[in-house]
Amino acid sequence: MLLGAGHDFLATRVSYKLDLKGPSVTVQSACSTSLLAVAQACQSLLLYQSDMALAGGVSVTFPQKRGYQHLEGGMVAADGTCRPFDAKATGTIFGSGPASCCSSDCRMPSMTEITSMR
Repeated sequence: MLLGAGHDFLATRVSYKLDLKGPSVTVQSACSTSLLAVAQACQSLLLYQSDMALAGGVSVTFPQKRGYQHLEGGMVAADGTCRPFDAKATGTIFGSGPASCCSSDCRMPSMTEITSMR
């Protein structure tokens, strides 16, 4: 059970279960981990380090229904609403869930490729 719950080797475990080949890297950067994973995947594709990349993230907290205490100047929203890039934002809220994306090309298509797509 301890081996299955370890977060440090999630990428290698998923790669093994899906019989994927190539590098498997787990990254952690607090609130931007999923974005960092996608950026690293795109960089790998742009630098031709890989032909295809799978990136994702997951956050699961228990208990699922829980509250929090807002503290002035803290990071959690006073009204329980997350408003990114909004002047009325008072903070963030926490949630749970998975996300993933798979890509084989992060490059912008050239004019030749766009013409051949028509």
